[in-house]
Amino acid sequence: KKTAAMNHSAAVTRSDAPHDADIENNYDGEQGQNGSSSLNQLALIEQQDETLDELGLAVERVGGMATNIHEEIGYQNKVLEEMDDDLADAEEQLGMVMGKLGKLLKTKNKWQLRTILALILIV
Repeated sequence: KKTAAMNHSAAVTRSDAPHDADIENNYDGEQGQNGSSSLNQLALIEQQDETLDELGLAVERVGGMATNIHEEIGYQNKVLEEMDDDLADAEEQLGMVMGKLGKLLKTKNKWQLRTILALILIV
């Protein structure tokens, strides 16, 4: 029963389905009636294809720029991290100098005070 039903279904589908020749003849008939409309549609499709090609190129350029920006940001982050390390080292050294200067300023020794004053004037 299934085979008979399937054969019947296939036969109905084949007889109901338009043939390529019928579609082509129908298209030719429409083109005869609406030739300028079909030409306009083809021109529009061609223009859309060109626009999509240009859009694709623009997307590729933007992607390239995004890659360059990403690389530049990575480089600048590395430079900033190195500068942060250098500043931390300088802050540590300045702290030690300030501690030593504090000890020197607590002294009453005239030679040490003169040395400090001379160093201040030099810098």
